[in-house]
Amino acid sequence: MLSGTSADAWFKVRNSTSRTVSIAFMTPIDNACFADVRWWIRGWWNIAPGQEAIVLGGDLEWVEYYVHIADDRGPWGAAGPSVTRCVSPDLAFNICAVCPRPPTTFVRRIFRKIETGEAKNFTLNLTP
Repeated sequence: MLSGTSADAWFKVRNSTSRTVSIAFMTPIDNACFADVRWWIRGWWNIAPGQEAIVLGGDLEWVEYYVHIADDRGPWGAAGPSVTRCVSPDLAFNICAVCPRPPTTFVRRIFRKIETGEAKNFTLNLTP
């Protein structure tokens, strides 16, 4: 389950579950990185139970972001608005939100939409 609150540290993910989670984070960008694509994806943040990680430093400039969440049982499903994008399942990555061509080790995964509204700081709480 997900819940969001204003917080003291930009866009932060807090893991309140009993399993380590891996996070990939997709953020809008001002200039297109490919054709008209204006999204950038970074991964992975591995967050142990009871821990948190800042996935985007600084004030939040946009009202929506996307996260992909997985644990040792696999990817979490999406409840609500979502998009499918590519991630590297085993290695850190920092890419334009376009699936590489020709097919590589990247795989398609679901990213959940997170609306932060007008908040300049936001914490996404992951709960069982």
